[in-house]
Amino acid sequence: MFEPTPLVRLTNLFPKLEVHAKCEFLAPSGCFKIRGAAHLLEHLKREGRSPELIVPSMGNTALGAAVGAKEFGFKMTGVVPTTIAKAKDEKLKALGVELVKITCGGSE
Repeated sequence: MFEPTPLVRLTNLFPKLEVHAKCEFLAPSGCFKIRGAAHLLEHLKREGRSPELIVPSMGNTALGAAVGAKEFGFKMTGVVPTTIAKAKDEKLKALGVELVKITCGGSE
């Protein structure tokens, strides 16, 4: 569904070892969480499930799900903390996500 992100060899950090990093920040959502969301959405679409999602998230899972929801034609509501970063808030809204902000305790 989405182009694979590149692997980059970390020669400056590990000159004597062959260590690679996966550049998931280049994924459409900016994080790896799009992969699990896309897999689930593809499965739900195949089964003909309701095209509406409710996703509780601190932000990154919601971003991954939002990109997938847009791709598969699902409507999405994101339940996020009131402390969500402004940039994530704006990205989610730009992807058509309706946000429900809640006050959370502890680690949210």
